[in-house]
Order: sequence, then C-alpha cells, then structure tokens
Amino acid sequence: MKKLLVGSILLSLSFTMGACDQGEEKNAENSKEETAVKPEKKTNERELNKKFESQQIQDEQKDLRAYATKVEVERKAKELAEQKVKEEAEAKRQVEIAEEQRIAAEQAEQKKEAESPVSQETIDNYEANQAETWAEEAESEEELNKEEEERLAKEQAEQEAYEAQIIAEQDANFSDEAKEQIQKEIDEEGYSQTSYYCDQVMTAVQRGDMTKEEAGGCLK
Repeated sequence: MKKLLVGSILLSLSFTMGACDQGEEKNAENSKEETAVKPEKKTNERELNKKFESQQIQDEQKDLRAYATKVEVERKAKELAEQKVKEEAEAKRQVEIAEEQRIAAEQAEQKKEAESPVSQETIDNYEANQAETWAEEAESEEELNKEEEERLAKEQAEQEAYEAQIIAEQDANFSDEAKEQIQKEIDEEGYSQTSYYCDQVMTAVQRGDMTKEEAGGCLK
C-alpha cells in the first residue's frame, strides 16, 4: 500500500514538472516573439515620424514661399504707388515752374514796354500800318468770297444744265406710263426708283447693250 502511494506521488510530480517545463518553453517562445515584434514596431514608428517631419518641413517651406511671394508683390505694389506719387509731384512741379517762368517773362515784357519811351510818331506809324494791314486783309477776303461765289454759281449752273439735259432725254425717250409712275413716286416719296431704273435701261440701249424690246415699259 505504501509503495502504491509513493508511486502515485512520484507520477504526479513527474507530470507537474513536465507541465512546468512546457510552460517555461512556451513563455520563452512568446518572449522571443515579443522581442522580435518590438524592433519592427519601433522601426515603423521611426519611419512614420520621419514622414511626418518631412511633410511638416514641406508644408513650412510651402508657407514660406507663399509668404515670400506675398511680401514681394506688396513691395512692388508699394514701389509702384510711391513712383506714381513721385511722378505726379514732379509733373505738378514742372507745370508750376513753367507757369512761374511765363508770368515772370510776361511781367518783364510789360516792365520793358513801360520803361521804353514811345514817341507819337511811332504810335502814328503803327496805327497806319495796322489800318493798311486790315484793309489788305478785307480786300483779300472779299476777293476770296467773290471767287467762291463764282465757283458755286458755276457749279449750280452746270448742275441745272445737266438736270435739264437728263429731263429732256427722259421726256424724249421714256414712255408715258414710265413718266406717270415716276411723277407718282416723286409726289409720294420725294424720289423715284423707277426714274433711276429707266435711266439705266436708257443708257444700256444707247450703248447697244440692250434693245428697246428688252427694255420693258421704260422706253417709247
């Protein structure tokens, strides 16, 4: 009985120690796996940190470039505005200088005239010369007006003669129907389209480009 009890105790200890050994081996394997995972995790974190830092640097550089561009644009705009103000001030100053010089010259001329003695003979000669000049200008203008009137009269006479010739040709060549239509259009509208058309037809017949039969109702 004692031998059986001792055997049972020894067997139980053997199982317990075996289980402990297996647990230690499993813990050792898990520890190795955790040890292998940790460096990999740290490597990923470092890469992510590097990427984040690189993105931050790029964003900062982008912001700096945008700010630098904005500053440059504002600087150029300010320079242009200042340059415009300077140019306007300089132009105003030049105008003022020119006006001052004009006034000074005018005053000097007036002073010179006031200080220069003018004899009565000089005054009489000036007035005589002025009167002669005015007379010549009036005569010249009258002559020009006369020539212009003659030219206009000549042109009017030529125009009236031409119109009389046209009327005579129309009266001699246009049919009675065409004349009546022309007069009707003139009374109603102030001008005649038929008159223009029949003139063209008459000219074409006179040149031989058209026969009277082809002229329709325009010609006799």
